[in-house]
Amino acid sequence: MGNTGRDPIDHSRTTRQRAGETMKNTRTMPGLVLGAVAIVAFVIGLFMFAASHIAAGVVAEVVAAIAAVVAVAWMLGQHRRIGRAAAAYAAEHPEARVEPPTA
Repeated sequence: MGNTGRDPIDHSRTTRQRAGETMKNTRTMPGLVLGAVAIVAFVIGLFMFAASHIAAGVVAEVVAAIAAVVAVAWMLGQHRRIGRAAAAYAAEHPEARVEPPTA
């Protein structure tokens, strides 16, 4: 399939054109990685609190919060970009069947 980051919408093979959007759109990978970092930092922070290392726990939780906020912002931005790409495709190809937005 290759890198479909510019236009991750499947225009011809499925009835759900945006199915698998997260995996086909390689531009979302930084957001997914930051989400994983946020989860790991959160778990580490919980462990640090349980082990009575308060300073390390606070640092880990702050890192987790920042990573989570940036990950959500990144993913929302990419989702909106894909929505704009779908609207542009619909404007350029009026004969094509366009899936109504679900989100």
